[in-house]
Amino acid sequence: MLKVQTFLSNLLEGAGEYALMEADAEIIEKKGLQSYIIAKLFSKKYRKWKLEEQCIKLVESEVDESLTKERPIDVFFAQGSYKLWRVHSAPKVNWAEYFNLAYLISYVAPVAAAYKGGVNLTYYFLTVLPQTHNNLSESEVVAYIESFQALIDQFKPYLPSNIKIRIERDLDKHSRAQYNKALKSALVLADKEFYAWPQTKQDDYIRRANLNIKWDGVEDWTKLTDQEKIEKVKRAVLYEYAATQVILEKDKIKRGVILSTLPKDDSIGVGSTSTSIAKHWVGVGALEESKGNLYPRILSPSQYEYANQLKHETVKLSLIPGEEFKSIEVFPKHFDFSQK
Repeated sequence: MLKVQTFLSNLLEGAGEYALMEADAEIIEKKGLQSYIIAKLFSKKYRKWKLEEQCIKLVESEVDESLTKERPIDVFFAQGSYKLWRVHSAPKVNWAEYFNLAYLISYVAPVAAAYKGGVNLTYYFLTVLPQTHNNLSESEVVAYIESFQALIDQFKPYLPSNIKIRIERDLDKHSRAQYNKALKSALVLADKEFYAWPQTKQDDYIRRANLNIKWDGVEDWTKLTDQEKIEKVKRAVLYEYAATQVILEKDKIKRGVILSTLPKDDSIGVGSTSTSIAKHWVGVGALEESKGNLYPRILSPSQYEYANQLKHETVKLSLIPGEEFKSIEVFPKHFDFSQK
C-alpha cells in the first residue's frame, strides 16, 4: 500500500521540519524568545499530564541558561536499554522506536526553528538494569543499542543542523565497578523505601518484573520452585528501584529538560507518540487508520496480543534497512482498549 510507505517516509524525512508561523513570530516579538521556547516545550500537543512545579522550574532554568550562554538546549530522556524479549523483533528495535524518534524530533523542531543554538536530545540508556533485572545477556543489550543507533542514523540526514541526537549509556559516567558499588548501596535503600510505597504502586512494579524477566535467559530460571521465582521477582523489583529511583535520579541532575513517558515531578510527561503512552522499548509499532488518515501507535505486549485478534492488514515495505522494517501492521480503526 503506497499510502503507508509515503506516510512512514514523511515521518522520517519531515519530523525535523518546522516553519515558523505568524502566531509564533507574534509570541517571539511580544513576549520574547524565552517565552516562546518554554511554551513549545510545555505544548499540550505533546504533554499528556499536568506539569509539576519542580518540572516548570527545571525547564525555565535550562532555557534561561541556554539562551544566556548561547548554547543548545539539553533535552534528556532515560529509557531501558533492551527490547522486551516477548516482542518478535527482540533484541532489536522495531517501528515503536521509529515512531518515538519521529515524535520527539517533531517535539523539539519548533524550538530549533526559532533558536539557532538548537537542541541536543539525549537518549540515556540503562544498560546494567536489563542484565540484573531481566536476566538478559550483555549481547542482547548491545544489539538493542546498535539497532537504535542505526535507526538514529537513518533520521540524521533529514535533521536541521541544530538538532543533535545521541545515545548516552549509564556506564559512560560510571565504571562498572563504580556502578556495582552504587547499585549495592542503593539496594539497601530500596529494601527500606520500596515497601513504604502504596500497595498499588508496589503491585505495579511486581507486575512489570513478572513481565520483563526472561526466565530462560542468561541463567535458566525455568526450573526454579514457585518460592524461588517469587524471590527472583522481589530481587528484580528492588534492582529496578535502586537503578531508577536512586542512581538515575542523581544522573538526571543538571541534564536540562527532562522528558518521560509517564508523569513525574521533574519531567514533562509526553508519552511515547501522539497516540501512545506505552514504552517503546517494550512495545510494538503499528498503524491505525481513521477516516482515511494514518496514526502511529505503540502497543504494549498485552495490547498487541489483543490487537492481533482484530481484522488488520500487514503491508510490505522498502523504506529503511532491517528485517523488522520490511512490513508493518495496519489496523482499520482507532483502538479502544477500554472495550477489551
